[in-house]
Amino acid sequence: MAIATLVVVLLIALALGRREAVIVAIVIPITLAIVQFVYKMTGFTLNRMTLSSMIFAIGILVDDAIVIIENIHRHYQERSARRTWSRPPPKPSEGW
Repeated sequence: MAIATLVVVLLIALALGRREAVIVAIVIPITLAIVQFVYKMTGFTLNRMTLSSMIFAIGILVDDAIVIIENIHRHYQERSARRTWSRPPPKPSEGW
């Protein structure tokens, strides 16, 4: 589990950046810890079915995390692009 998380964090760091990788590195282990806590509180045991469903859920979690991280990355880029304008952008009626 740790190796898979580390690989995902490394790929996110290479593709999107360090800040986004830190977010993924925090979110995935916390989510897995919450799942283990809920299992213990409800009396579930880890058998083949629950392990396979956890693997499936981790795949969905990683996919969702990547989509969210890409959105965060896009917002950071838009914010930095807004700061580079020395004057407000022209209105469409003024022409480009």
